[in-house]
Amino acid sequence: MIICESIFFFAGLYYILTGRFRIGKRVITGNRARYIGGVLVLPLAFGLIVGFIIGLNTGLSGDLSNLDWDALSSVAMIELLLVIGAFIAALALVLTAPETDFAPANMEVHSLAATPPPTVFGSVLTVPEAARYLKVSEAEILQLIDDGRIAAARIGSDYRIARVVLDELLQQNDQL
Repeated sequence: MIICESIFFFAGLYYILTGRFRIGKRVITGNRARYIGGVLVLPLAFGLIVGFIIGLNTGLSGDLSNLDWDALSSVAMIELLLVIGAFIAALALVLTAPETDFAPANMEVHSLAATPPPTVFGSVLTVPEAARYLKVSEAEILQLIDDGRIAAARIGSDYRIARVVLDELLQQNDQL
């Protein structure tokens, strides 16, 4: 029984510390992994505490004549039930976790739904579009227009900028 408890204990300790493990198609992470670890640690912790208490009762002499063997067999039965219960509880927590398609541990998983579609820029851009195209602020685009570094057509209070002008600017300067 101590071997089974030790295996549970070290597996549980690992799950508590890392907060992540994988069984089949299930990746268990976060609090669920730590709960499973805590459940698996309990039987050995119980056995150690009860063993310590029994050791205090018998004293350091090692005299086992005053030991209540009926109580000891009851404790062993409770410990066995704890091991079985811990296994069942951990298994239930694992089986209720959602199945996931997982990648190798060194590869990050990104959802395709969360990825924004690429921005398609036309041949003529507004100031906000030009700012996104060059990855600068709109104020910087307006300053470049005022400085004469970007040719722009004024339409009312707005500007229109040819994308080829921005491409030429990017080729001339690595940084704006």
